[in-house]
Amino acid sequence: DGLLSQLIFLSTNGDDGSDGTQDAPVASFAAALELIEPEGTRRAIVIAEGTYDLDGIGQIPAGVSLHGGFRDDGRWTRDTEARATFGETVEPLVVGGGSGVTIEGLELSTESRTVERDGAGAGAVGLVIRDGAGLRGHNLIVRLELERTVLRVDLVWMVPRA
Repeated sequence: DGLLSQLIFLSTNGDDGSDGTQDAPVASFAAALELIEPEGTRRAIVIAEGTYDLDGIGQIPAGVSLHGGFRDDGRWTRDTEARATFGETVEPLVVGGGSGVTIEGLELSTESRTVERDGAGAGAVGLVIRDGAGLRGHNLIVRLELERTVLRVDLVWMVPRA
């Protein structure tokens, strides 16, 4: 199996009872994280286009890569227009990061959703990277779609102290 056996495949058409292979992907982000082997070889999640729920998953462990940008066509065809969208949560996506980690082909978005803050409604979406040293990120989108005119974008990059 080689490289393919090191990957965990995630698709909205998958089954959380499966083993996360290319032919039998899991359906939820939580199930994909359960298959991660932090000290082993399975430390990358390949994510088919679709919308995923992140509520309650906690932090993505350090050393784990997230590869979106694949069509949900059964062949996992790479396509820069295919997006793994995380839009059903008000919690930030928290990534452990680390050297050699890649985050690509993902979209964090809201759909006119608001969060109460200081008595006023505001759109909320976030990405927190705990260790950005050596991390590669590309083809990432953060999108806020608001009915209100207030727009606030916060970028938090946590750097470990020496």
